[in-house]
Amino acid sequence: MSKNFIVEIYFKDDIEIENIRYDEINDFLDKNCKIIKKDYIFYENVKIEQYNPFKLYSYIKYEVANFDKNINTQLSLFSEIKLVKSKTKLSNEEKNNINVSIEQINNIIEKIDDIYFIRKSLSKFTKYIDDKKKNDFLNELKLLSSLKYDLKRETFSLRIIDIKKEMNAIEKIIKEYISLLGLNIKFSINHNDIKIDKTMFYKIKESLIDVLHNSVLSFFETKNSNINVKEVYTLELNLKQEKYNLIIEVVEKGNSLDINYIYNNALKANILNRNETYTDKDILLSILNKKYINALDDLDEKEKIMNFIKINNVIEELDGKIEISLVDDIMRFNINIPFKILFINGFVFSEMNKTYVINTEYIVDTFEFDNKNVNSLNGYNYYKYKNNNIEYIKLPIESEEKDRLGLLIKTNNKYTVIDVNRKHDFEDIFFNKDEKSKIYMGEVLLRTVKKAKILNIESIIDMLKG
Repeated sequence: MSKNFIVEIYFKDDIEIENIRYDEINDFLDKNCKIIKKDYIFYENVKIEQYNPFKLYSYIKYEVANFDKNINTQLSLFSEIKLVKSKTKLSNEEKNNINVSIEQINNIIEKIDDIYFIRKSLSKFTKYIDDKKKNDFLNELKLLSSLKYDLKRETFSLRIIDIKKEMNAIEKIIKEYISLLGLNIKFSINHNDIKIDKTMFYKIKESLIDVLHNSVLSFFETKNSNINVKEVYTLELNLKQEKYNLIIEVVEKGNSLDINYIYNNALKANILNRNETYTDKDILLSILNKKYINALDDLDEKEKIMNFIKINNVIEELDGKIEISLVDDIMRFNINIPFKILFINGFVFSEMNKTYVINTEYIVDTFEFDNKNVNSLNGYNYYKYKNNNIEYIKLPIESEEKDRLGLLIKTNNKYTVIDVNRKHDFEDIFFNKDEKSKIYMGEVLLRTVKKAKILNIESIIDMLKG
């Protein structure tokens, strides 16, 4: 299936309107690319003292049927053109065969939850069922509960992005841009099989691509300022899950960055104070401040900063944070966003007819628990684990006394021993995080159709160990 392209043409700042060959450029693109749509995108915040009625103050945005490196090269022969950006426009068919909104998915999940109440109402009729048919009736009720579990899980999965497909799409967009600019950049994307909610991802996707475009453009500017230097640049996009947070990292290597230039602009924009002392990180973070743009005159530079400001606003909206660091010629742009919907591999166990889940990410080892190995010292309890005294805590839940299994837990680089019912299972679980409780992270319906509470093991350990 053919794809349309978005092509943006930027003109040199010193070119006046009458010297821009609009018709020739338009005819060339229509002949070679077939123009579908054309828009003039005007720059915002042009200062009145800089305004010249004979200048364009805009770029042209085309949607065309095809575009390649050869066409881009021919466009560069127009002397008034400063830069051409292009990217693939994915059709709705390619994104999803059927578009379903997140709100619709949530409504479906709520309707599926009604099955629980239907089952509960039907169970009242058990006493009226003939004894010969009672077991059959109870089995049907169990199947109804299993249906609820399966429907909810399958429907909920619609909210999860196809991480491989999304990363391939981003990689293609950025590599096309690199190719069009004729740069020697090693671009790579690294990720594991993390599960990201579509609501979160689609809020940050466009801004993330803009930041990657910023990086490529910075490499382009660095190359032009050091025209005799044959430099190989590296650009990485890394995504991973750390505990209950999404970590996104953009790494640039080989780019030139003038920290003093940023510092002086931050002073000019009244973001920093000349009488204060700042670290490089403090100075770099000033580019995320919307006032920073007031210190800039160059429109291209303003556009780049607007991309940083835009992604910062999105990340703040998601309760996340951004950090920027520069060591030698390596700049790291780190984004940390807490997941609202969590996906974990759960260690499932029961105590006193109640079921609980612990995230297996915290479990280092399991072993036969012997209460004789617990000893007290200076008001703290310790467990003798492989000839080492590891601090021991009892979970703040009712527990049984026999058949105990020991768990060696690691949180914040410290070890703790706890004990649970020996009988256990494992299950992949998704749930909405409960921010209020210090003991429980949320509640979930398991494959066995039992409800289980997810223990906030890190918070419990911090609370009990002080």
